[in-house]
Amino acid sequence: MKYEITEEAEKALEYCKKCERENTCFTEGAVIRTLTGKYIDVANPHPDMICIQDIAEGLAYNYRFGGLFKNKVTIAEHSIDVYIYTMGLLESLKLDQSITELVSSLMHDASEAYIRDIPSPIKRFLTDYVALEDKLMSCIAYKYGFDWPVSAVVKKADGICLKMEWLNNLSQKPTLVYKSSAAKRSWLDMLERYININN
Repeated sequence: MKYEITEEAEKALEYCKKCERENTCFTEGAVIRTLTGKYIDVANPHPDMICIQDIAEGLAYNYRFGGLFKNKVTIAEHSIDVYIYTMGLLESLKLDQSITELVSSLMHDASEAYIRDIPSPIKRFLTDYVALEDKLMSCIAYKYGFDWPVSAVVKKADGICLKMEWLNNLSQKPTLVYKSSAAKRSWLDMLERYININN
């Protein structure tokens, strides 16, 4: 899905800016307030509503598999693993490690910072969620200059990480995991190699 700034997104942006100025409750649209004080209408996202610090926070404090496994893995940790596997796959396939590809591997679940991680078996029944996720990811990709949907290589890396996380949790052996604050910092450090993380 290619993102375009629509009239609805412009109206939503004006409403969100009003909410920020007045620090008011949200009474219109699918508007939420974020850690940085920004307001975002997740149903009508605009690039100016998106903030990398909010994404980092949301990914670092949101767990895979609905948070229901013993060995908790944050979305930030998962994204770091996808990034590492993407680099390895690109190298083994003798493909260039493009900035776009590497940024998309770190950002492939960025929408979940705003709309949370829903386990895939449930997500299939939530068609509105899937459409919302796609719209939000398209907006985030537009703002930060990566491709959405992600490439086959990033999808493969994501699949490898899913299997690893699943098997690690089935083993019930404790695994080393980051604290959420460390996962957030590591994710931001990796992303900062490629994009400005101050917007």
